[in-house]
Amino acid sequence: MKYGLPYKGSKNKLAERILSILSNKEHFFDLFCGGCAVSHAVLLRRKFKTVHINDINWMCPELFVAALEGKYVNEKRWISREDFYKLKDTDPYVAIVWSFGNNMRDYLYSREREPLKRAIHYALVFDDYGPGLELGHDFSFLKEIKGNKSRYRAIKTYFFCSDGDCQSFEQTENLVRLQSLERCVHLSYFPFSCGMAELSYSSVDYADVAIPKDSVIYCDIPYKGTNVYTAAEDFDYDRFYRWCAEQQQPVFISSFEMSSDHFLCVAEWEHQNTFSASDYKVVKERLFIPIHQEPPQLITQGCLS
Repeated sequence: MKYGLPYKGSKNKLAERILSILSNKEHFFDLFCGGCAVSHAVLLRRKFKTVHINDINWMCPELFVAALEGKYVNEKRWISREDFYKLKDTDPYVAIVWSFGNNMRDYLYSREREPLKRAIHYALVFDDYGPGLELGHDFSFLKEIKGNKSRYRAIKTYFFCSDGDCQSFEQTENLVRLQSLERCVHLSYFPFSCGMAELSYSSVDYADVAIPKDSVIYCDIPYKGTNVYTAAEDFDYDRFYRWCAEQQQPVFISSFEMSSDHFLCVAEWEHQNTFSASDYKVVKERLFIPIHQEPPQLITQGCLS
């Protein structure tokens, strides 16, 4: 199961593990929702009656909710470099899905690779093989193949067989458009009926979100030493630590490291780094709670004795 939007630093692979640690409460607040992977898992598991997602960048919750509502089911656009820079400040889909490493700043493909990617897109999405033929690639074999995933695998096989450069092709692909779009589109089939939690969202400073009683708060804050968020260098960690110390409702924080003077690690997992489009090293992801809060009634995973 893939959770949330394609997003740099996504908790997609850890969402279920994080969810298993969270306290049982009435309300769930995801204050730095990003790609909304944890919130998506929460919605599917129906652990809380209400779910509120928030991110200072309005595009994240907007895109997630729009995908849930089915806006991208029939999305087929090819977004050129020119289109991207015209639309990235106003269109969350363009900004997130069509940016390099989902950084919302830089176009997904280099100038050298863009013509080939465009040709592949036209062949896969529109069954238009003309752009590929112009570049010396005949993609007409796709006519006999059904299903986006099967067609995309056939394209990768074609490049492996024709030029022996499969590894290079995979590396430059980096969250190729169809895979990214499918991760948005699959959300669209999740029903709002059948007892799903009430979902609301906002785009404000985390400290401005009103937290009622009987809530659990999840914070996937900007990690120090990364550029996951465009304003990560401006994130005031000391302010966040003070805010945590004031919270009466349980707070869970995802991070690599937190001060042992103020926070307690309650879970630890080895995880493939997703902060870089090209760096796939294994790191240790940890889940912390403020030290003033009693450890929740749970089986800790590697941090507590």
